Amino acid sequence: MQQEQLQEKVLELSLDGKATRHDEEAILAVRQRSIPSTILYILLFLVLVFATPLYRRYPQATLVLGVLIVLLNTFRLYWALNFKKYLPHRLVFWRKIFSLGLACSAGLWGLFCALILCFFELSWTSFFTVLLSSVLSAGSVAALAPSFFLLKWEIGLLLTPALFANLWFVGGLQGTALASFFFAFIILLLLVGKIHHTQYWKAVRDHSKVRAMVEALPGTLSWVSSELKYIGINHRLADLWSVPTASFVGKDIGFKEPNSYLVKFTKALFESAQAGLVKEFEMDIAGQLKTYLIVGQKYNLDSEAVILGIDLTEHLKLKKELHQQKAQSYYSAKLATLGEIASHIVDEIAAPATNIEQLLEQKSELSEKLPNLNEQLQRLFRISKVLRRFTTEISKDKLETVQIKTIIEEVLSLCNERFKRKGIELKVSVIESSLSISCKSNQLFQIVLNLLNNAFDAVKEQSKKVVSLDIAERQSEIFISVTDSGPGIPKELRQKIFEPLFTTKQAGSSTGIGLSISQEFAQANGGRLFIDEQAQNTCFVLALPKTGEHT
Repeated sequence: MQQEQLQEKVLELSLDGKATRHDEEAILAVRQRSIPSTILYILLFLVLVFATPLYRRYPQATLVLGVLIVLLNTFRLYWALNFKKYLPHRLVFWRKIFSLGLACSAGLWGLFCALILCFFELSWTSFFTVLLSSVLSAGSVAALAPSFFLLKWEIGLLLTPALFANLWFVGGLQGTALASFFFAFIILLLLVGKIHHTQYWKAVRDHSKVRAMVEALPGTLSWVSSELKYIGINHRLADLWSVPTASFVGKDIGFKEPNSYLVKFTKALFESAQAGLVKEFEMDIAGQLKTYLIVGQKYNLDSEAVILGIDLTEHLKLKKELHQQKAQSYYSAKLATLGEIASHIVDEIAAPATNIEQLLEQKSELSEKLPNLNEQLQRLFRISKVLRRFTTEISKDKLETVQIKTIIEEVLSLCNERFKRKGIELKVSVIESSLSISCKSNQLFQIVLNLLNNAFDAVKEQSKKVVSLDIAERQSEIFISVTDSGPGIPKELRQKIFEPLFTTKQAGSSTGIGLSISQEFAQANGGRLFIDEQAQNTCFVLALPKTGEHT
């Protein structure tokens, strides 16, 4: 893990434009693989010296070339193990020296192999040398696959000298045949190397893609075993506990908090007959109480599992704040509606109060006019009952069966005088007393009141002032429609009319939340609020399911 982090750090540093990220990633991967390859060079040379009569027949040449091979590969090994000293600014220099050492080692071995072929020709020693060179070449394919450029140089320097040695020094049919073998072997190794190179970078890209997906997840992710130990984690989990990623691998789940819910969840996941498990619970993480949604999924024959944790703390906090803001907006809508009709309520109350006062002054005729007095008192009671709706919280509004006629009459008790004084003709269709609906009555009341208020504003300055309130019953729904004789709503604005804060009225004369809240109330009661596109005038329609037909 430390090596991976170091590589990521190196690749993020500026390389002065002398090497691409791809080049540096390839050379770092080669550096990891070159350590066993370097040791193999030295071991195979020692095998060649002690298993053949090479040193006995040519001690000086063997000693010189052997010392050079050992020194060069020791140098390569040192350079591979100490590359951290050259981070970050001298990384390009390290890469060039490392590549040079690689090429020199291969070239020296190739020269050594060619000399043996010249000295021993087609003997057992030359055959053994060719065999060892083939082993080194095959090993280079695996070691240098990340960098095909280095692989070409390594194979070329290892085998090309032997090819020319067979052509020029051995000669004849046997030398030509061996040269052809070396040529075909070089081509074969390059083809295999190209395949390995392609597969390596495909695996790197796939790993990077998976890693990017893992790190992009909006939560913690961990892989765990059935022994309740961590196999791996993403950086979010490490950051959450302020612990290095490598410190989690191999540790018991809950090593930071032994009695945590996560330990219980993981045990329940592996004990469950189901492939996955989902839980929501609170966790104390670094002294902070957080709410997490934990999703676990088993794999690999249920011996391992991946566990995703999504922090819901902020979400729940925002949800609570949104609920509060929503409640506040409902209250604001009520105040806005009440504010629009406040001055008219005074008139609504003043009219019956004046009548009562006059009746009381005429004490002698009081007994004859008691029915009229009672009617005025009932009118006052209806208005007070309607006003009481505005003091009821929306959250306390419960689903109940109400008569449509009752709701409409309560709304009209606030509107009639207002419409009359403006000379607006308010047409209301006949409503049967038996027509009832299951709904939240306060919400239905406010929807109808909002629609009538909007209609009032639309026609109050028009020459023709007509507003119609119609109730119709069709199949499983009841339709309440409000139509006005106003100028209408342009088609391009009809899609926006139900958006919060959008209004077609003059600035300051409307809050712009009446229709949006009315639509929300309609949906909360299983209905819908829409504009009738087929109507000649502006017509808002509230469709609600009949009693007992809520879905």
